[in-house]
Amino acid sequence: MLPQGPGRSKAVSYHGWGTQYDSFWCCYGTGIESFSKLGDSIYFEEKGERPGLYVIQFTPSTFNWRTTGLTVTQELKPLSSSDQYLQVSLSISAKTNGQFATMNVRIPSWTSLNGAKATMNGKDLDVASPGTFLTIGKQWNSGDHLSLQLPIHLRTEAIKGLKFQILLMIIITIIKKYFYYKSIITILMLQI
Repeated sequence: MLPQGPGRSKAVSYHGWGTQYDSFWCCYGTGIESFSKLGDSIYFEEKGERPGLYVIQFTPSTFNWRTTGLTVTQELKPLSSSDQYLQVSLSISAKTNGQFATMNVRIPSWTSLNGAKATMNGKDLDVASPGTFLTIGKQWNSGDHLSLQLPIHLRTEAIKGLKFQILLMIIITIIKKYFYYKSIITILMLQI
């Protein structure tokens, strides 16, 4: 971890790497920058004859997709600890109707197909495998609505190189009064 106190340096810490003036690794800056970059990594645009949009993170947000004249609004249904599904909705508003584009929505590796559901304007879609993208190429119009229901479950994964440890991954979302949705990923490492 990067020492945060005034005048602190990893060079004089127990890590012993880097010096104050002669060697300064990128981790000093990019490690701190990483969390501020989350907000600009919700959507990624693919330009071209047939524009594409990649929805990478599930967080309440609005994206003005200038290339297509579309606005994508993402909403999440509030979760409690007893909920079994993450419910995401993407609504489209358009300046003009009939814009062809492809939307690619991430289906996270932590979910499963068992109980997963995707609908476009109320019609069922085939859900892509976890760890891939649900791809929808169509003429988008105002009022188009994509809904996802993704199962949330407890799972274990082996940690490569640590044969006696497992990783428990629990996805928990907590809603606090008067605040936006806050996602917390709790990771516990247990020694067996």
